[in-house]
Amino acid sequence: MKKLLACLLAFLLLLCLPALAEEEEAEEHLSGDYSYVVLEDGTAEITEYSGSDDVLEIPSELDGLTVTSIGDIAFSWCSSLTAVTIPDSITSIGDFAFFRCTSLRAVAIPDNITSIGDNNPFAVCTNLKEIYVSIEHPYLVTIDGVLFSKPDMRLICYPCGLKAKEYAIPQGVQIISNYAFDYCSSLTKVTIPDSVTSIYEGAFSFCRSLTEVTIPDNITAIGAFVFYDCLSLTEITIPDSVTNIGENAFYHCPDSLTVTVEHDSYAVQYCKDNGIKYIYPDTYDWLNG
Repeated sequence: MKKLLACLLAFLLLLCLPALAEEEEAEEHLSGDYSYVVLEDGTAEITEYSGSDDVLEIPSELDGLTVTSIGDIAFSWCSSLTAVTIPDSITSIGDFAFFRCTSLRAVAIPDNITSIGDNNPFAVCTNLKEIYVSIEHPYLVTIDGVLFSKPDMRLICYPCGLKAKEYAIPQGVQIISNYAFDYCSSLTKVTIPDSVTSIYEGAFSFCRSLTEVTIPDNITAIGAFVFYDCLSLTEITIPDSVTNIGENAFYHCPDSLTVTVEHDSYAVQYCKDNGIKYIYPDTYDWLNG
């Protein structure tokens, strides 16, 4: 059963990767444990790592070419990795770059990183507790172990290895990124500040202990699979500011899940279309009449 669920999750996550098959494929080269492609500027992007090191320093050069990018899913499923150091030459980390590196406990991100995937590079790294980022980093910051992007005020990754039961997202954050809290099994409550306007795809998927989420009035969009497989989520309130909810946002949540919605809101129709129980905030007002 666990293997089946893991395969299902991998399939769901990979659905949101770019349609690489539609693009012209670059020639792939092999250098030791690394596969790479040559980018237009003559530098190298790592596309796959096939080694079994536990502590890894990613090289800054391959076959004389400067390594500037870690591609999508390049280190995914590397179950032996416990710690990774990324060289200063690298400026870009792709989507799900370290997906399901289940032994990974720590990673150091250099100051030269200016681009990081929209999809959490460290999704399902179930033992990850520490993401090291310099306080001088121009693009990234960690607060209480959580990784954020400065330019777009985006929460990128809440490490799965953190064992807190409750978490309050800092005021000022505007976006909760794709799969940001994916597989964070210890969390029971997440408070979202009113600065947040969008919750992206799969943000809280597989958070199986999550019972309470506060969604503020400024939220306008909730992505697909946001609360996928949140087995403990029984109630949630969606404000009428929300005008878009992605497909299967509450798929595989308990049958007892009840959504509180405003009259004539987008959320009402979404619940009707998807067979989700809903109530209005004033449902029980007559009892106090």
